[in-house]
Amino acid sequence: MGLPGHWGGLFVSGGSLANLTALAAARDHQLGGDLAGARLYCSTQAHPSVARAAHLLGLGRDQLVALEPDPEQRLDPRSLAAQVDADLAAGLRPFAVVATVGTTSTGAVDPVTDLARHCRRYGLWLHLDGAHGAAFALSARGHDMREALGQADSLTFDPHKWLFQPYETGCVLVRDPELLKATFRMARHHLDTGYLHPAEARHGEVNFDDLGPQQSRGLRALKVWLSLKTFGAAAFRRAVEHGLHLSDHAAARIAAHPGLELTSTPSLAILTFRCRPTDGSADPATVDRLQQSVSDAVRATGQALVLTTRVRNRTVLRMCTINPATTPADIDATLELVLQTALAR
Repeated sequence: MGLPGHWGGLFVSGGSLANLTALAAARDHQLGGDLAGARLYCSTQAHPSVARAAHLLGLGRDQLVALEPDPEQRLDPRSLAAQVDADLAAGLRPFAVVATVGTTSTGAVDPVTDLARHCRRYGLWLHLDGAHGAAFALSARGHDMREALGQADSLTFDPHKWLFQPYETGCVLVRDPELLKATFRMARHHLDTGYLHPAEARHGEVNFDDLGPQQSRGLRALKVWLSLKTFGAAAFRRAVEHGLHLSDHAAARIAAHPGLELTSTPSLAILTFRCRPTDGSADPATVDRLQQSVSDAVRATGQALVLTTRVRNRTVLRMCTINPATTPADIDATLELVLQTALAR
């Protein structure tokens, strides 16, 4: 993904634990042991694991500031700066920002470069939740994202998603791996000078026990390593590009059909759209109910998985096109099924 060679980290159970691990290091590095007045910032479009991580780290719900997104569903740097200024004036202690690279709902990518500039200005830790979207940097189309990723202090990446790995292959990476050691090393938390005396890594060894919250754990890296050795990195790049091509194909078909309308720009192989009521109704509640009804009926056929989400407070249909076995014909068939289902409502 183009990150500098001094970055490091470890594999964890998934994106949720990766977010928790990175934010624990951010808390300790930025705040020490004093959480009074601390403030952590994200968008309302951030993954729920961010709020759960804040809770587990001892932050009250009021200490997580979830800002409303811009029209493209991204964290707005100007809103962030205004909120940080207001909090500093109130005597509070901003310490970190969570930006999302590929929101769950629409695949939106927060403006990382602008957010990084603000974080440097205020001395804030920038964590990127790229559980889904960081894989975009592997592709030719996403090559420019590499520079943006490298501006963060920490990054969540989940090969379970766009690298098609089994569960339990989340990954957390940090600019300075020593900060993970400062938070998690066993010597810091040791209670007994006898049995289980913490072993110290020597001569360039890596003791993963010092980098995260787990001691006993499986060899998660083996899954990714075997996949790369078997298929080659180029195969994964092609698969990412294929998912992007499919979302572009779907968006073009939706835009061309009078019975459908896009509700968000395709981003990272995720797109949202809506069926227009056949009776021309514009009542928001009626239109929302139609989308949920269509989703329920399509899923019940077992032919396609088209779920719903909320975009700008409206119910819409959501399609994710990352499955490497999916074809443009499958996309066409799914959209036809959606249309026929809507006509039958």
